[in-house]
Amino acid sequence: MKNELCILFLLSGIPVFLISLYLLPYMADKGLRNCRLLVYKQWNRFDKIDSMSNLLIMGNSRASCHIDPEIFDTYLPFHSYNLGLNDGGMDAILHAWHLYRMHIKKIPCIILLSVDWGTLETINNPSMRKNEYLPWCNDPAWRAIISKAGFTFADKKVPLWKYRRRRHFLLKGLKEYAGIQRSGYGGDILSYERGYICLDDKVPMIEWKPLGEIVLDFSSLDMFFQMCRQENIKVICFYSPVYSSFCNQSEISSRTLISNHIRNLDIPFLDYSEREENSDSSYFKDSLHLNCKGAAWFTRLLAHDVATVLEIR
Repeated sequence: MKNELCILFLLSGIPVFLISLYLLPYMADKGLRNCRLLVYKQWNRFDKIDSMSNLLIMGNSRASCHIDPEIFDTYLPFHSYNLGLNDGGMDAILHAWHLYRMHIKKIPCIILLSVDWGTLETINNPSMRKNEYLPWCNDPAWRAIISKAGFTFADKKVPLWKYRRRRHFLLKGLKEYAGIQRSGYGGDILSYERGYICLDDKVPMIEWKPLGEIVLDFSSLDMFFQMCRQENIKVICFYSPVYSSFCNQSEISSRTLISNHIRNLDIPFLDYSEREENSDSSYFKDSLHLNCKGAAWFTRLLAHDVATVLEIR
């Protein structure tokens, strides 16, 4: 009788264990996907983007933090959307474009692409963003970037395996799913509208160390240009402002390489790296990112220059 009870207990416990094994990662994934933290929210917005946008702003955080579509559209006859990311290199930007085209059938007329060393640096690859991609590890639409990020077969197929060394993210996802925790957008972010990350201009600026030695890879950028040509999308590239003390020989050299490469392809390249305003710390959240005051200034300036390139009067 005692043995029979033990067997019955084990048999009744197995279904509970199996259900938990599959249910927990489902709950954690959904909790992370739907939370407000921008590293996840930026990837869960594509079915909510206005399908009438005919101008896209693309790039990393130096696109998403620097251009406010609300201001931009008051100067130009476009309906714009900021598809810039919180961070990431050209592979992440290409993936954002892939997801955008999956959800939005209307092709934009113009793409404004923020390009700098962060976009093209070889070490800024998807493997650096694995925690960010966790909730979409099994999504077929994410197959290419998940592979580049270095997720294993076990990560994709074995329940909870991808969380084995990321228990913090498992717990965070479960808390978000259960409503126990509600994240904000992230530090010093005031709002997130139409893809624009509005950074607080009341906090003191943080100076970062200048660039060290970097290696650039233009292959993914060239692939993006080729895709845009095939769809008759005009691309205008720009190099956002950087705080003056950040400009050293490495930054100047990489900027020159980028400028020459893009202009040799007969693509407009607008360079804002040496503006007088780049010495004004009240415009910057840190050495690389404009706060909301700086973004308002830069958006107006960029809109004016884009109008000149497009010969809009």
